[in-house]
Amino acid sequence: MNKVTLFLFFLSARIVDIVTTYFATPDLKTETSPLVRVLNMGWIGFIVINIFFAIIVLLLLIYSRQDKLIYLEQTEKKSILRLFDYFRNILFNIKDKNKKIDTISLLLKEKINISVFFYFALRALIVTMIFISILLSINNVLVSIGKPLLANVNHSLLSNIQFLVIVIVFIYTFFMLVKNRFSKLHREK
Repeated sequence: MNKVTLFLFFLSARIVDIVTTYFATPDLKTETSPLVRVLNMGWIGFIVINIFFAIIVLLLLIYSRQDKLIYLEQTEKKSILRLFDYFRNILFNIKDKNKKIDTISLLLKEKINISVFFYFALRALIVTMIFISILLSINNVLVSIGKPLLANVNHSLLSNIQFLVIVIVFIYTFFMLVKNRFSKLHREK
């Protein structure tokens, strides 16, 4: 997915979340966002935060590059036979083919290639935010029609659940993006 499409999906999801939030809680009393709830910012603050957030995402997408990733994929193409090899050679930049390393050691002890990690992590984070915005929009629609899904859930518990969902979706999306990139590379051989 290219940068423009990803940003447009993100922006659309945020706009839908804002609109459905307005219908669900016009006074923002039941808003689940900790920034809005704790800082008591009101609608202007809520919209300014979302605009600021969208600008940051846009700038990060504009400045994220895949030059190093493409270079590494082209130079390591012949030695990448498995997904584990892709992680090892591209994400962690381990060139020694004889070095025995298990998955736990790879994730906990090896240095990560920051630019490659940033490329995948940024996209995974944006996809995660789109997913969360869609879930929150669905809840807002249910609240506005009088059938709240999360109305009886404690705000702190809801924040913890949201955080857990964000972490799980982010990790899953990150690995799926890497896997898809590996699959694409493998098909080009």
